[in-house]
Amino acid sequence: MTEHQDQHGEQPTPTLTQQWETEQQNWQQLLLSYTDAAAADEQFLTHIGNAMRGSLLAGKPYPGSSFEPNRPDPVNATMSNDEVVFALRRLEGQVAALTAALDALSMRLDPAAVDAP
Repeated sequence: MTEHQDQHGEQPTPTLTQQWETEQQNWQQLLLSYTDAAAADEQFLTHIGNAMRGSLLAGKPYPGSSFEPNRPDPVNATMSNDEVVFALRRLEGQVAALTAALDALSMRLDPAAVDAP
């Protein structure tokens, strides 16, 4: 006889804790399988992405939130922030290209001077 079988060869009834643990594992497995299926579904990803930024871009409040008329429009602030970030990234790329060009030019003029600080 194994420790999991009683005298008649039947499995003992699981304890309440074991039942709860099994149920939690089943729920976790269900959630993981749903998440895996949703992550592979392009339409779901498109909708979740739109939902995540839709309220801000549309200028509409999230469901259940109140609208304050005296508050500045978050869409304009977001758009101006995006424009600033875009301009900074563009400048960063131009500075990197300029630095590379100056390094190449100084290397042609005096290769020993590039290594010196």
